[in-house]
Amino acid sequence: MHRFIKLKINFKTILFKKYVMLIPLLLLFACVEEYVPQTSVFEDILVVETILTDEFKNHKVTLTRSYKFEEETPQYETNALVWIEDSQNNSFHFSETSEGIYISNQPFMALPNVSYTLHITTEDGKEYQSKDETIISASPIGNLYAELATGNNETGVQVFIDNDNQLNEDNFYMYEFEETYKIITPIDIELDFETANEGQEYLIAWGQWAKSFDILSSPHTTQTSVCYKVDYQKEILLANTNNLNTKIIKFPIRFIPYNSYLLRERYSILVKQLVLSEDAFFYFSALKKMQINGNVFIENQPGYVKSNIYSKQDENEKVAGYFSVSQMTSKRIYFNYSDFGFEKPLYPFYVLNGQLDYRDATWKDRDQDDRELIYEYINNVNSEYTIYKIVFTNDIPFYYYTFDYTCDCTTFSSNIKPVFWED
Repeated sequence: MHRFIKLKINFKTILFKKYVMLIPLLLLFACVEEYVPQTSVFEDILVVETILTDEFKNHKVTLTRSYKFEEETPQYETNALVWIEDSQNNSFHFSETSEGIYISNQPFMALPNVSYTLHITTEDGKEYQSKDETIISASPIGNLYAELATGNNETGVQVFIDNDNQLNEDNFYMYEFEETYKIITPIDIELDFETANEGQEYLIAWGQWAKSFDILSSPHTTQTSVCYKVDYQKEILLANTNNLNTKIIKFPIRFIPYNSYLLRERYSILVKQLVLSEDAFFYFSALKKMQINGNVFIENQPGYVKSNIYSKQDENEKVAGYFSVSQMTSKRIYFNYSDFGFEKPLYPFYVLNGQLDYRDATWKDRDQDDRELIYEYINNVNSEYTIYKIVFTNDIPFYYYTFDYTCDCTTFSSNIKPVFWED
């Protein structure tokens, strides 16, 4: 017999009621053609994304084209020549490692009192160049910490940075962050299964056929219960000390609701502070105002923000992006939900715990064919389920199954512990 926990049965009932209520709406709109907005005016321009910092590393330049509202992804600018020159006659060349992604052939870093210029030659021979830019220095990143806070009538954790403004200088900052959180699955895979000795289908009832097969099991040796997921910010975070007399500037970085699954096990955030020139700051400020769905480079912007990158052949050609040379400092912190007195957050998904009986090989009982499902789940035949253990009841084996992501976190994250991670 195919068994579910009670919530599964209630869920079916709820779905049935919803479908009945939707029938009149479906009939009403069945003859209405879907409207897809189209772009009437479109300007195809080169989009450059890069920030050169004082980190000694292989730096990256991303080249794409602006794209229309109805398009989902940009077109990458491939097969371009990309290099950076400095005022000391050094050249740093970049190679395309994947579509539109160019990585420097050697690690290097931006140095004080040295100017840098970005050069790009596209596959069709168009040449682009940035203005000379010099690294901007300021006080390093201040304290990074988290506090209990309320935002939008919701309790949670607010991550802050304190910037030291002792000299009361006009400094301009951009912040980036990446968050890493630990994941422990609610169900562990105890055994791995495979089918063997598959026999011919045989008749078990009028019009009912079944196939015989053996089920082999072995200990599950791959670690799939503990993982680490990294997410990157999707917005522009800016701050400046212009006309501020205060010594310490408290800047909010990230708000996490108290019931967020990110806090369920352990959470870490790495914040990077980039010091910008005044021109770069106001470029990114204007860009932030036009940011749409996390992407600032789609075509339907209510204006054009002038870049410091220009075409060498056509001074009227527009280019999107800004070549900035910045000082970068970073800090990382860790915390748990218990640090703020929260209850442990729930899993963000439904935890299924079903069981299957090999003896059930028919639909005659008005239930699913358990044997067929066992075969599909073990061999991943259009299945999103995993059989993870056997339980014997009166010497009868029952095979327990759940959703893949409920017992195997490698389906959406990595089981490799980051080198920086602290438990």
